[in-house]
Amino acid sequence: MEEREQKSGGVGCFIVALMLLPVLYVLSVGPAAWLADQNPALKDFLEAVYKPLEFVALKWNSAGRFFSWYIELWV
Repeated sequence: MEEREQKSGGVGCFIVALMLLPVLYVLSVGPAAWLADQNPALKDFLEAVYKPLEFVALKWNSAGRFFSWYIELWV
């Protein structure tokens, strides 16, 4: 019985981690902008990684304002 509870706890942690991944992706755009500013060789790569967020920022003004504000905190 104890072993079964441990397995279900591990699954719960895995699900929470999967749910946090999109949040971490969005929040990592600030540090990525700082990194691109410090190392221009990474700029093209990072632009490709964060292209979906650029699309969202262009489609929704509120998202665009948030990203602009957030990136300015880092750069």
